Amino acid sequence: MSLERVSPILSIITNISVIAGIMFLAYELNQNTATLQNSSYQSVLATLTDWDRTLATDEDLNRIIREAENSPENLSMDEWSRFERYGFSLFGIWEYIFLSNQQNALSDLQWTAFEPYFLAISCSPGYRSFWKKNSHGYSPEFKTYVEREVLIKC
Repeated sequence: MSLERVSPILSIITNISVIAGIMFLAYELNQNTATLQNSSYQSVLATLTDWDRTLATDEDLNRIIREAENSPENLSMDEWSRFERYGFSLFGIWEYIFLSNQQNALSDLQWTAFEPYFLAISCSPGYRSFWKKNSHGYSPEFKTYVEREVLIKC
């Protein structure tokens, strides 16, 4: 066979190989994304579980959180400080999953699994008061989300 007859065949084989390589890379990228999303999800779930376990075993902290959520004005300065520390962690987790979802490190399905939990608590008087005093400590994207999409529904 002459080179002129083989050249188009080699060109087709080369193109098919390039396309197959790109498809393989896309598949691997999707697999890596899914692994990252699942890892992020498990990490957040473990952190929230630890917080719930802490509240279940620390009667005083549980009382402070419940009181803060409903009537923050009834807390002493020390109790408010404990609630505030808890709020920083809780809102930090919420910010993390919000930003992770924005960057596709957490899937939309996983985001919708967590979001109702945070929406439910965010309208309580204690967390609204916490946000009013501490929102400056969070990313502009998260702050905009909370103020324009969450708190207006309260």
